[in-house]
Amino acid sequence: MTYLLATSARHIKGIRGNRKKLHLKEFPSGEMRIVISDDVAGENVFLVGSVLPDANSLLELLIAADLLKRKGSRVQLVILYFAYARQDKPDDREPFTAKIVCQILQTAGFEKTYVMDVHSAGLKRFLGFENVIPVDLFSKALARVKNPVIVAPDRGGVERAQAVARLMNAETACIQKERLGSGKVRSFNLEGDVKGHHAIIVDDMIDTGGTIIGAARLLKACGARDVYVVATHGVFSMDAITRLQASPIKAVIVTNTLPPVGRTPKIKVVKIEPVINSLFEAAAPRRTGAENGLSGLLEDEIAIE
Repeated sequence: MTYLLATSARHIKGIRGNRKKLHLKEFPSGEMRIVISDDVAGENVFLVGSVLPDANSLLELLIAADLLKRKGSRVQLVILYFAYARQDKPDDREPFTAKIVCQILQTAGFEKTYVMDVHSAGLKRFLGFENVIPVDLFSKALARVKNPVIVAPDRGGVERAQAVARLMNAETACIQKERLGSGKVRSFNLEGDVKGHHAIIVDDMIDTGGTIIGAARLLKACGARDVYVVATHGVFSMDAITRLQASPIKAVIVTNTLPPVGRTPKIKVVKIEPVINSLFEAAAPRRTGAENGLSGLLEDEIAIE
Protein backbone atom coordinates (compact mmCIF):
# COMPACT_ATOMS: atom_id res chain seq x y z
CA MET A 1 0.00 0.00 0.00
CA THR A 2 1.27 3.47 -0.87
CA TYR A 3 1.18 6.26 1.69
CA LEU A 4 2.53 9.72 2.43
CA LEU A 5 3.07 11.30 5.83
CA ALA A 6 2.20 14.96 6.21
CA THR A 7 4.41 17.05 8.46
CA SER A 8 1.95 16.52 11.33
CA ALA A 9 2.47 12.73 11.11
CA ARG A 10 6.25 12.52 10.73
CA HIS A 11 6.57 11.03 14.23
CA ILE A 12 4.72 7.89 13.05
CA LYS A 13 7.33 5.21 12.29
CA GLY A 14 5.81 1.72 12.08
CA ILE A 15 3.53 1.84 9.05
CA ARG A 16 3.80 -1.06 6.62
CA GLY A 17 3.70 -0.11 2.97
CA ASN A 18 5.40 1.83 0.21
CA ARG A 19 6.14 5.29 1.55
CA LYS A 20 6.36 8.12 -0.93
CA LYS A 21 8.07 11.37 0.03
CA LEU A 22 6.22 14.63 0.54
CA HIS A 23 8.57 17.62 0.57
CA LEU A 24 7.31 20.78 2.23
CA LYS A 25 9.06 23.91 0.99
CA GLU A 26 8.47 27.65 1.16
CA PHE A 27 8.62 30.49 -1.28
CA PRO A 28 10.71 33.48 -0.12
CA SER A 29 7.46 35.16 0.95
CA GLY A 30 6.71 32.27 3.30
CA GLU A 31 3.98 30.68 1.16
CA MET A 32 3.73 26.90 1.44
CA ARG A 33 4.96 24.84 -1.51
CA ILE A 34 4.62 21.05 -1.71
CA VAL A 35 6.63 18.75 -3.98
CA ILE A 36 5.99 15.02 -4.54
CA SER A 37 8.69 13.79 -6.87
CA ASP A 38 7.69 10.09 -6.80
CA ASP A 39 5.49 8.53 -9.48
CA VAL A 40 2.07 7.77 -8.01
CA ALA A 41 -0.01 7.66 -11.18
CA GLY A 42 -2.86 5.14 -10.92
CA GLU A 43 -2.09 4.32 -7.29
CA ASN A 44 -4.41 4.29 -4.29
CA VAL A 45 -2.54 6.62 -1.93
CA PHE A 46 -3.20 7.12 1.78
CA LEU A 47 -2.40 10.63 2.99
CA VAL A 48 -1.78 10.51 6.76
CA GLY A 49 -1.78 13.65 8.89
CA SER A 50 -3.55 15.71 11.53
CA VAL A 51 -5.69 18.81 11.53
CA LEU A 52 -3.92 20.79 14.24
CA PRO A 53 -4.76 24.18 15.77
CA ASP A 54 -2.13 25.60 13.42
CA ALA A 55 -4.09 26.05 10.18
CA ASN A 56 -1.02 25.21 8.07
CA SER A 57 -1.59 21.53 8.88
CA LEU A 58 -5.01 21.67 7.20
CA LEU A 59 -3.67 23.62 4.25
CA GLU A 60 -0.89 21.07 3.74
CA LEU A 61 -3.42 18.22 3.49
CA LEU A 62 -5.51 20.12 0.94
CA ILE A 63 -2.54 21.06 -1.25
CA ALA A 64 -1.06 17.56 -1.08
CA ALA A 65 -4.40 16.01 -2.04
CA ASP A 66 -4.74 18.30 -5.06
CA LEU A 67 -1.22 17.49 -6.22
CA LEU A 68 -1.71 13.74 -5.79
CA LYS A 69 -4.92 13.81 -7.83
CA ARG A 70 -3.21 15.84 -10.56
CA LYS A 71 -0.54 13.14 -10.67
CA GLY A 72 -3.24 10.52 -11.27
CA SER A 73 -3.72 9.08 -7.76
CA ARG A 74 -6.82 8.11 -5.86
CA VAL A 75 -6.41 9.68 -2.43
CA GLN A 76 -7.70 8.45 0.91
CA LEU A 77 -7.19 10.61 4.00
CA VAL A 78 -6.31 9.36 7.49
CA ILE A 79 -6.70 12.11 10.09
CA LEU A 80 -4.81 11.19 13.23
CA TYR A 81 -6.12 14.11 15.30
CA PHE A 82 -8.99 16.41 14.31
CA ALA A 83 -8.67 19.76 16.05
CA TYR A 84 -11.69 22.07 16.12
CA ALA A 85 -14.08 19.10 16.43
CA ARG A 86 -15.03 20.31 19.91
CA GLN A 87 -16.42 23.53 18.46
CA ASP A 88 -19.58 21.69 17.44
CA LYS A 89 -22.23 23.55 19.47
CA PRO A 90 -22.70 26.95 17.84
CA ASP A 91 -24.86 29.69 19.28
CA ASP A 92 -25.21 33.44 18.85
CA ARG A 93 -21.78 33.96 20.41
CA GLU A 94 -19.81 31.02 18.99
CA PRO A 95 -19.10 30.10 15.35
CA PHE A 96 -19.67 26.58 14.06
CA THR A 97 -15.95 26.06 13.51
CA ALA A 98 -16.16 22.26 13.33
CA LYS A 99 -18.60 22.50 10.43
CA ILE A 100 -16.38 25.00 8.60
CA VAL A 101 -13.33 22.71 8.82
CA CYS A 102 -15.40 19.73 7.62
CA GLN A 103 -16.69 21.67 4.64
CA ILE A 104 -13.17 22.76 3.71
CA LEU A 105 -11.98 19.14 3.79
CA GLN A 106 -15.02 18.07 1.75
CA THR A 107 -13.87 20.28 -1.14
CA ALA A 108 -10.67 18.22 -1.51
CA GLY A 109 -12.65 15.27 -2.88
CA PHE A 110 -10.99 12.43 -1.00
CA GLU A 111 -12.02 8.93 -2.05
CA LYS A 112 -12.53 8.10 1.63
CA THR A 113 -11.70 9.74 4.95
CA TYR A 114 -10.85 8.05 8.24
CA VAL A 115 -10.66 9.96 11.52
CA MET A 116 -9.07 8.56 14.65
CA ASP A 117 -11.64 8.93 17.44
CA VAL A 118 -13.22 12.24 16.50
CA HIS A 119 -14.66 14.22 19.40
CA SER A 120 -18.04 14.71 17.74
CA ALA A 121 -19.21 11.86 15.50
CA GLY A 122 -22.19 14.00 14.48
CA LEU A 123 -19.86 15.89 12.15
CA LYS A 124 -20.32 13.05 9.66
CA ARG A 125 -23.24 14.98 8.21
CA PHE A 126 -20.78 17.62 6.97
CA LEU A 127 -17.86 15.36 6.05
CA GLY A 128 -18.39 11.70 5.28
CA PHE A 129 -15.81 9.79 7.29
CA GLU A 130 -15.27 6.57 9.19
CA ASN A 131 -14.70 7.21 12.88
CA VAL A 132 -12.00 4.77 14.00
CA ILE A 133 -11.92 4.20 17.77
CA PRO A 134 -8.93 2.07 18.83
CA VAL A 135 -10.85 0.00 21.37
CA ASP A 136 -8.70 -3.07 20.68
CA LEU A 137 -5.59 -1.13 21.68
CA PHE A 138 -7.25 0.01 24.91
CA SER A 139 -8.51 -3.41 25.90
CA LYS A 140 -5.19 -5.13 25.22
CA ALA A 141 -3.14 -2.45 27.00
CA LEU A 142 -5.36 -2.93 30.07
CA ALA A 143 -5.72 -6.71 29.87
CA ARG A 144 -3.87 -7.24 33.17
CA VAL A 145 -6.21 -4.97 35.13
CA LYS A 146 -8.42 -7.30 37.16
CA ASN A 147 -12.04 -6.68 38.17
CA PRO A 148 -12.44 -3.55 36.02
CA VAL A 149 -15.37 -1.19 35.50
CA ILE A 150 -15.23 0.89 32.32
CA VAL A 151 -16.29 4.47 32.95
CA ALA A 152 -17.62 6.95 30.42
CA PRO A 153 -16.58 10.46 31.49
CA ASP A 154 -19.85 11.89 30.11
CA ARG A 155 -22.96 10.88 28.17
CA GLY A 156 -21.19 11.39 24.85
CA GLY A 157 -18.61 8.73 25.74
CA VAL A 158 -21.02 5.92 26.63
CA GLU A 159 -20.75 4.15 23.26
CA ARG A 160 -16.95 4.17 23.41
CA ALA A 161 -16.95 2.82 26.98
CA GLN A 162 -19.43 0.08 26.10
CA ALA A 163 -17.26 -1.05 23.17
CA VAL A 164 -14.22 -1.41 25.44
CA ALA A 165 -16.33 -3.11 28.13
CA ARG A 166 -17.54 -5.75 25.67
CA LEU A 167 -13.97 -6.69 24.79
CA MET A 168 -12.93 -6.81 28.45
CA ASN A 169 -16.14 -8.52 29.65
CA ALA A 170 -16.65 -5.71 32.14
CA GLU A 171 -19.47 -3.59 33.54
CA THR A 172 -19.83 0.10 32.72
CA ALA A 173 -20.53 3.29 34.64
CA CYS A 174 -21.10 6.87 33.53
CA ILE A 175 -20.21 10.24 35.02
CA GLN A 176 -22.61 13.12 34.60
CA LYS A 177 -20.98 16.55 34.44
CA GLU A 178 -22.52 19.93 35.01
CA ARG A 179 -20.51 22.30 32.86
CA LEU A 180 -19.95 25.98 33.44
CA GLY A 181 -18.22 26.54 30.11
CA SER A 182 -15.29 25.37 28.01
CA GLY A 183 -13.05 23.20 30.20
CA LYS A 184 -14.88 24.12 33.43
CA VAL A 185 -17.10 21.74 35.39
CA ARG A 186 -19.21 22.57 38.44
CA SER A 187 -19.99 19.05 39.67
CA PHE A 188 -19.75 15.33 38.94
CA ASN A 189 -22.30 12.60 39.61
CA LEU A 190 -21.76 8.86 39.10
CA GLU A 191 -24.23 6.42 37.58
CA GLY A 192 -23.13 2.87 38.33
CA ASP A 193 -21.14 0.99 40.95
CA VAL A 194 -17.34 1.13 41.16
CA LYS A 195 -16.87 0.16 44.81
CA GLY A 196 -14.07 -2.38 45.16
CA HIS A 197 -13.36 -2.30 41.38
CA HIS A 198 -10.53 -0.89 39.32
CA ALA A 199 -12.12 2.00 37.41
CA ILE A 200 -10.97 2.68 33.85
CA ILE A 201 -12.02 6.03 32.35
CA VAL A 202 -12.15 5.88 28.55
CA ASP A 203 -12.15 9.15 26.59
CA ASP A 204 -11.26 10.53 23.18
CA MET A 205 -8.68 13.04 24.47
CA ILE A 206 -6.99 14.58 27.47
CA ASP A 207 -6.49 18.33 27.13
CA THR A 208 -5.89 20.26 30.36
CA GLY A 209 -6.77 17.19 32.41
CA GLY A 210 -9.11 19.08 34.74
CA THR A 211 -12.28 17.11 34.11
CA ILE A 212 -10.45 13.77 34.08
CA ILE A 213 -8.83 14.51 37.44
CA GLY A 214 -12.18 15.59 38.90
CA ALA A 215 -13.74 12.37 37.64
CA ALA A 216 -10.92 10.31 39.18
CA ARG A 217 -11.46 11.95 42.57
CA LEU A 218 -15.17 11.15 42.37
CA LEU A 219 -14.45 7.50 41.53
CA LYS A 220 -12.06 7.18 44.47
CA ALA A 221 -14.64 8.78 46.74
CA CYS A 222 -17.18 6.20 45.50
CA GLY A 223 -14.91 3.33 46.54
CA ALA A 224 -12.87 2.54 43.41
CA ARG A 225 -9.61 0.76 44.24
CA ASP A 226 -7.45 2.32 41.50
CA VAL A 227 -8.32 4.66 38.65
CA TYR A 228 -6.83 4.30 35.18
CA VAL A 229 -7.39 6.59 32.19
CA VAL A 230 -7.13 5.67 28.52
CA ALA A 231 -7.58 8.23 25.76
CA THR A 232 -6.79 8.25 22.07
CA HIS A 233 -5.25 11.72 21.96
CA GLY A 234 -2.79 13.10 24.51
CA VAL A 235 -3.10 16.85 23.95
CA PHE A 236 -1.79 17.79 27.42
CA SER A 237 -2.24 21.56 27.32
CA MET A 238 -0.86 23.98 29.91
CA ASP A 239 0.27 22.13 33.07
CA ALA A 240 -1.75 18.97 32.38
CA ILE A 241 1.17 16.57 32.76
CA THR A 242 2.19 17.97 36.15
CA ARG A 243 -1.42 17.87 37.37
CA LEU A 244 -1.93 14.30 36.17
CA GLN A 245 1.24 13.16 37.90
CA ALA A 246 0.01 14.63 41.19
CA SER A 247 -3.53 13.22 40.79
CA PRO A 248 -5.00 10.02 42.27
CA ILE A 249 -4.89 8.41 38.80
CA LYS A 250 -2.79 5.22 38.77
CA ALA A 251 -1.81 5.38 35.07
CA VAL A 252 -2.68 7.34 31.93
CA ILE A 253 -2.49 5.55 28.58
CA VAL A 254 -2.70 7.49 25.31
CA THR A 255 -1.80 6.68 21.70
CA ASN A 256 0.81 8.46 19.63
CA THR A 257 -1.61 10.22 17.27
CA LEU A 258 0.13 13.37 18.54
CA PRO A 259 3.86 13.68 19.23
CA PRO A 260 4.70 13.28 22.94
CA VAL A 261 4.98 16.62 24.72
CA GLY A 262 6.37 15.30 27.99
CA ARG A 263 6.70 12.22 30.10
CA THR A 264 6.00 11.22 33.67
CA PRO A 265 6.01 7.73 35.23
CA LYS A 266 2.21 7.71 35.00
CA ILE A 267 1.90 8.39 31.26
CA LYS A 268 2.27 5.46 28.86
CA VAL A 269 2.06 5.70 25.06
CA VAL A 270 0.53 2.93 22.95
CA LYS A 271 1.40 2.98 19.27
CA ILE A 272 -1.41 3.71 16.81
CA GLU A 273 0.43 2.09 13.88
CA PRO A 274 -1.41 -1.27 14.13
CA VAL A 275 -4.70 0.55 13.58
CA ILE A 276 -3.34 2.40 10.54
CA ASN A 277 -1.91 -0.82 9.12
CA SER A 278 -5.28 -2.53 9.50
CA LEU A 279 -6.97 0.30 7.59
CA PHE A 280 -4.48 -0.20 4.78
CA GLU A 281 -4.97 -3.96 4.75
CA ALA A 282 -8.75 -3.62 4.65
CA ALA A 283 -8.50 -1.32 1.62
CA ALA A 284 -6.16 -3.69 -0.24
CA PRO A 285 -7.34 -6.61 -2.40
CA ARG A 286 -8.84 -9.36 -0.25
CA ARG A 287 -5.71 -11.38 0.42
CA THR A 288 -5.83 -11.32 4.23
CA GLY A 289 -9.48 -12.16 4.82
CA ALA A 290 -9.92 -8.92 6.76
CA GLU A 291 -13.55 -7.99 7.18
CA ASN A 292 -13.17 -4.52 8.66
CA GLY A 293 -10.64 -1.82 9.38
CA LEU A 294 -9.81 -3.14 12.85
CA SER A 295 -9.47 -6.86 12.16
CA GLY A 296 -6.22 -8.47 13.17
CA LEU A 297 -5.33 -5.93 15.85
CA LEU A 298 -5.47 -8.44 18.66
CA GLU A 299 -2.75 -10.46 16.94
CA ASP A 300 -0.40 -7.47 16.74
CA GLU A 301 2.01 -6.84 19.56
CA ILE A 302 1.12 -3.65 21.40
CA ALA A 303 4.22 -1.65 22.29
CA ILE A 304 4.07 0.72 25.25
CA GLU A 305 6.80 3.30 25.00
